[in-house]
Amino acid sequence: MSLNHKRKNKIMFVIIPAILSISLLFTGCHSSKGNLKEGNSEEKTSSHEIIDLNSNIQDSSTQTSEIFETGLTVTSESPDSVTGEKDSKSPWPAPMELDEETYLATHNLIKDTIAKFGADPKSDQIDADLASLAALDPGQGALWRDIIDYWTYANDEMVVNIDELPDGLPQDDTLCIMVLGFELYDNGKMQPELIGRLNVALEAAKKYPNAYILCTGGGTSIANPSVTEADLMGEWLLNQGLEKDRLIIENKSMTTAENALNSYAIILKEYPQIDSIAVLSSSYHIAWGSLLLESSFMKAAYENQTPQIHVISNCAYDCTNAKYSDTLRFETGGMMQLIGEEYLAMLYYSGQIK
Repeated sequence: MSLNHKRKNKIMFVIIPAILSISLLFTGCHSSKGNLKEGNSEEKTSSHEIIDLNSNIQDSSTQTSEIFETGLTVTSESPDSVTGEKDSKSPWPAPMELDEETYLATHNLIKDTIAKFGADPKSDQIDADLASLAALDPGQGALWRDIIDYWTYANDEMVVNIDELPDGLPQDDTLCIMVLGFELYDNGKMQPELIGRLNVALEAAKKYPNAYILCTGGGTSIANPSVTEADLMGEWLLNQGLEKDRLIIENKSMTTAENALNSYAIILKEYPQIDSIAVLSSSYHIAWGSLLLESSFMKAAYENQTPQIHVISNCAYDCTNAKYSDTLRFETGGMMQLIGEEYLAMLYYSGQIK
């Protein structure tokens, strides 16, 4: 199965949380020790969470591209188009030096765009905010148009491949199969959903024997927080015969947004040959996970002027989970966390903003 990624042009935003003092304890899908946790893609929210509802919160070009899931190929009308290899040249205008007032204005526009998309992906105000952003900072304007276009694509057009990665992906070590974790039982054991993902991952590893397998997820067990999802996942795969030199572990993150940022840093530093990511998760989580990974990768590449890595395909363990049925809300929380709005992210994750 192949997947065409068509980006349309759209979006951005505003809202500014005042400085707040909050006491949080996220347990479950991905949160512990006061950090956000979404079960490695899913935000774990429960009766253990403590959020101060009385805390004061203040509201404070055009490019068409296609990514084919059968391999990393991007074509564009822009002369800075992405090619089939990891790109060191950015397709966006270079970052600008902004004064404090302009920086705050751009940040607010980005927040507002995310919030508006989370409330209504078809809102006419999204384009207006993106145009305002581009006027202040052309690079960020172009970057966030691409991110918002990808968000639309992920939810409306992305093909979810059940149980098996499609044919035609890179057969060498430029491909990395990224397996997103899931919250552990309180006793530190893996839940059946996570084992289901690992069974699918094992078959994907056999189909693409030169690909790296990256397991993500930190400590989500209440009784044993030192046990991490990624370490248990890696141990399970090794016991099933995966070669140790193919395994990459990212065991510090507590949310999908953190998975993406931490994984990008590991890949860039230790596995520079990797330029293609195949996302592996539960079926309801593929669009959500792919969105946060691709957005994080684009944002990091733009801000740091570092090589680009792209999500080019996916594979899913077929299941549902009523706890995470409102995926747009969790996606919005992840996007807020991606831009550093931790408090707003918590409100989305916990359902206090819908």
